[in-house]
Amino acid sequence: MASVGTRSLSRYLAHALLFTPVLAAWGLGLGGRLSSAAMALFAFAVRLVTVAKAHAMERAGRRGPAEVVLRRLMYGPLT
Repeated sequence: MASVGTRSLSRYLAHALLFTPVLAAWGLGLGGRLSSAAMALFAFAVRLVTVAKAHAMERAGRRGPAEVVLRRLMYGPLT
């Protein structure tokens, strides 16, 4: 879970990018058609994917993409 915590901004944005177009009425609109069980399964699958990606990035020694962009915006380009 530490790998997820150090990439929390990237994970939050990934959740928004995965959930919103699938569930919102302007996207696929599945939010109104999925049962509670199906919604829970979808949420669990998204959670597993983002945790697995964070763990893979941790093993590779990489930061999350959103954290890299935020650091670059705050501190400027690396020299």
